[in-house]
Amino acid sequence: MTTRLSLVLLVLLGALSSAPVRAAAPDWDRTENVREAADQLVKRHRASGSNGVLKFLDACYRTHMIASKFTRALEGCLAQDYIHSRVLVAIYSKLPDAARADPKLPRAADIAKAVNGRFIAIFQQYKFTVKEADALKASIEQHGVPIFLKDRFPAPASGEKGP
Repeated sequence: MTTRLSLVLLVLLGALSSAPVRAAAPDWDRTENVREAADQLVKRHRASGSNGVLKFLDACYRTHMIASKFTRALEGCLAQDYIHSRVLVAIYSKLPDAARADPKLPRAADIAKAVNGRFIAIFQQYKFTVKEADALKASIEQHGVPIFLKDRFPAPASGEKGP
C-alpha cells in the first residue's frame, strides 16, 4: 500500500537532489499543523466523502500555490492530499480483478502517480531538498495518517478482516 506510493515518491524526489536549499525552515509547528490537517480531513470526509475531499484539495492548491513562499496552509493541503491518496491507493489496490476492469474506477498506480506529480511540482516550486521532502512525508505518516485511519477505518472487531 504505502510501498508503491513511497517508491514512486522516492524515485521522483531523486530529481530534486540538486535543488537549492530554501531560505528558512518553516516558522510553524509541523506536527501540530499535520495533526490539524488530518482532523480537518476527517471532518471533510465524513461530511462529503472522497469527492468532497478532492474538490477541496483542488481549491486548496489553486489558492495556496500562488504564494511566493511555502506556507503552513499549503503544508496542510499536502498533508490532506497525502493521507487521502495513501488510503485510496490501499483501497483500489485491493479491489478484485473484476472491479479493476471497470474503466470508471481509478487504478491505484494512477492515484499514486497523480499525488506524486503534485508533490514534485510543489517541492520544485518551493525548492525543497530531498531531506526536507522526506521530513514532511515522515511527519505526515507519523502524525496525520493514524488520525485519519483511526476515525475513518477503525480497527475491526476480533476475527473480522479490516481494509
